[in-house]
Amino acid sequence: MWRQMLEILGEYENAVQSSPHIKVRRVGIREIPLYGGISAGMPHSQESTVEIMQVMDWGSTNERWARIIEGESMSPLLQPGDIVVFEDRKWDQGHVVHAFDGGEDLVKVARGFGEDVRLIPVNPEYPVISGKTMNIKGVAVERIRKLANDVTETQTFRHGMRHSVSTGLPNN
Repeated sequence: MWRQMLEILGEYENAVQSSPHIKVRRVGIREIPLYGGISAGMPHSQESTVEIMQVMDWGSTNERWARIIEGESMSPLLQPGDIVVFEDRKWDQGHVVHAFDGGEDLVKVARGFGEDVRLIPVNPEYPVISGKTMNIKGVAVERIRKLANDVTETQTFRHGMRHSVSTGLPNN
């Protein structure tokens, strides 16, 4: 039965690939590094080991990596223990980003342009951080959350995870 299904799929792919109008892009599994924690609070450095994890591959050639959320500044959007997959791509207003400076890493919502970039927490109990000296490495594209009874919830954001935060600051 499986052999027949694979043969039919192969015939279909060959037929479609030869068509000038339809392109088939095969998705599968991609292995990426899972580094230790990233601060969802104030920036701080992390000493950690690297593991390898598998995520869905939708055909992007951008570098991807994962980090484990530590802290409450991004709650309830990102909670301690969530695994967030980041992708090396250009960020835009409202993207959840991985930023770093001098060995200090953090995850926040990016707002502003040029010298006025601000890194904003979702939790209003935490301060807004100037992004002036921070480098934005990548954009969050997937969140993996462990629920009760060993159930895992995965949310994918192919165009980047976004969040609208209210800070009392003017929106750019």
